[in-house]
Amino acid sequence: MKKALNIAVITLAVLLNGLIVFESCLPGGVSVTRSNWLSNIFADIINVFIPGRVEVVPLESISLVGDQNIIIGTTNRFSVEYAPSNATSKGITFIAGNERINPVQEGSSCFVEGMELGSTSLTAVSSEDSNIFKTVEITVNERPAPTEFELTVTNSQILNGFSERVIFSIDDYTDNRAVRYFDTSLVSLESSNPDIATIEDGVIHAKSVGSATIFASDYPSRLVDIEVIENPNPLVYPDESSWEITGNNVVHIYDMDHAETNFIQLSIDWGETIPSDQSVTWKVEDELLAKIGVDGKLRGYKKTGSTNVIAISNMDTEQQKIFPISVEEVLPTAMDVNIRLDGSPLDEEVSVGDTIYISAIFSPDNTTNLYIDVISSDAAVLAAQIEGRTGKITAKKEGTATITVSSTANPELSETLVFEVMPKKAIDGENYVDFASFIRKSIGHFLLFGVSAIFTTWAFYFILNKVIKKKWFIVLVSGLFGIAVASVTEMIQLFIPLRSGTWIDVGINILGYTIFLALTILFGFLILKRRQKVEANKKSAER
Repeated sequence: MKKALNIAVITLAVLLNGLIVFESCLPGGVSVTRSNWLSNIFADIINVFIPGRVEVVPLESISLVGDQNIIIGTTNRFSVEYAPSNATSKGITFIAGNERINPVQEGSSCFVEGMELGSTSLTAVSSEDSNIFKTVEITVNERPAPTEFELTVTNSQILNGFSERVIFSIDDYTDNRAVRYFDTSLVSLESSNPDIATIEDGVIHAKSVGSATIFASDYPSRLVDIEVIENPNPLVYPDESSWEITGNNVVHIYDMDHAETNFIQLSIDWGETIPSDQSVTWKVEDELLAKIGVDGKLRGYKKTGSTNVIAISNMDTEQQKIFPISVEEVLPTAMDVNIRLDGSPLDEEVSVGDTIYISAIFSPDNTTNLYIDVISSDAAVLAAQIEGRTGKITAKKEGTATITVSSTANPELSETLVFEVMPKKAIDGENYVDFASFIRKSIGHFLLFGVSAIFTTWAFYFILNKVIKKKWFIVLVSGLFGIAVASVTEMIQLFIPLRSGTWIDVGINILGYTIFLALTILFGFLILKRRQKVEANKKSAER
């Protein structure tokens, strides 16, 4: 019986230490999955017996972070920072000082569009306490002239009497972004030989055969060389009475955000007289309504309304045509509701204190009005509020409530969601990471090494007892073995994907092993004393 017990203890010690080494060799993903499995078991047990409570952390102050200088027609992002950071009341509303800016709110962020030159303010106000707010001054500025650019032309040889447009290549900016942030017309261009070629509105006009250099006045090194060559054909000029602009006259706001696909192609119908040079310079009277490229592609920009497109003949700049256009919204035709719980996809039940964020994905992709209405059937269970284009739902108490989500632009697009609010859990998404870390450290490290200390010490005792008379040496061997395993297993993790050995974990391992080693020694000492007492009583009885 005693021999079988010894073998069992030694076997368990070997298996247990082997398990520790094996666990240290597992990849990070596998290790986390195994530890989370154990954490989930403990969390479920705790949640059965310990009720959760909603901790209310009052908001004290807020601040706004973002670039306060906005280029007209562009957008700057402002974010809110809360003090304290773990405040539970984070509802926010943004207010513009005037129409110089258009604040588009997305939750606790605000995308501020510059709509009119000048200064104004942006205020963020707590939805729960209007006395908590922050105001920043914002200045809307003109588009500046580019400073980092190169000048190129498609054709460096130009037929006499023809024209060629100078192309600005602006560092780190696509053509679509460049027209938003820079005004190339502010760069003064000159010709080294106006008798050969002139430059006007970025267009080179060939006057006579010869060579010339087109350069930026303030940046002489930014230049392009051109050659005007003989034109063997007689020049034909456009007939002002016969040519016109053709194409659709309706574009949509924010087409520039879908520049590759959303545009209207405008063209020139020259009528009966086809000029030698058929190129034109395109302009839009109000560039906040629409932008037009050198290729005649027209896109809506930041505002709805009406304006004019102007086409100027490059062969005869006195000839111009005006084309009225309208910039309209794109209404949604379909809607999918996106639900997130405290910033993550909703894949679990809703508990008291949780915050649900609801947004909508509309079709078509270029839908311009993305705002939604959110209504709760029972505000005492689920309180609903709108933060810009996002619905914020707060679970107040246990119960069931219905949330109705509909498109502001098209109320016929509507979806109904039913939520059952459960009691607050002691262990939930807010504290699960810390709880899982505690379980991993306490059981995966401290307790596991503690159990190892018990069986390892007894195993060494059974193996060395008859060989070594000094029992403290067995304790020393067990202790050194525990330190070695605690260190080596953490060292192994340095070479395992997504794992990291730390000195803290080494310390926890050794601490668990040491404490349980001491308890094992104490237990052994008590057993020894008990045995000695029994033997003494037996001898006394025999006398």
